Amino acid sequence: AFLKATRPEMAFIVERLGYIDCTASRDLLSKLVLPWEYCPSGLHIKAAYAVISLQLVSGIPLVAACGWFGGSCYYYRELLYLLRAASSPFRNAFANHALGLLSKASGTCEHARAVSILAYLGDDRLAEHLDQRLNENNGLRGYENHALLALGSSVAGDVLIRSARATAIAMSQTRDDKNPDLARATLF
Repeated sequence: AFLKATRPEMAFIVERLGYIDCTASRDLLSKLVLPWEYCPSGLHIKAAYAVISLQLVSGIPLVAACGWFGGSCYYYRELLYLLRAASSPFRNAFANHALGLLSKASGTCEHARAVSILAYLGDDRLAEHLDQRLNENNGLRGYENHALLALGSSVAGDVLIRSARATAIAMSQTRDDKNPDLARATLF
């Protein structure tokens, strides 16, 4: 019956399942939207909210595939709250999922996704990782700087200050370039 419903009806069902915290809701949500590749088109966001609300660890790949992570430097307050208020087992499982992607090069989609996930979770390991990347690359990418702001810890603030200084130094060295404006723009 679910697959014969209209998209708005499907969205309503998936959303409502996220409000009922019980084994039956988790089982039915898993059956309807997992694995995430088979989640009906257009329902990923509703399903992701339901997965987070129900702390459904098996749904973490569906949540990670959402456009919230890595595609934008904007951090949504409601999502920050939901993820940071989630249970420790769910947060740890989600962080472990992201940690598997952190070894990718800065600037890759996988790295941006991992950085974003860890920033949303408020995971302090992110500040250590970005400090290491700052030392290796002599600067951070824009999404990495935004993640430090979202992380909001004093360690993240220290790394962000060092990143800003490195960017300022790099910007001052672009004066001799043929196109200094373009050279500066690539620093962000």
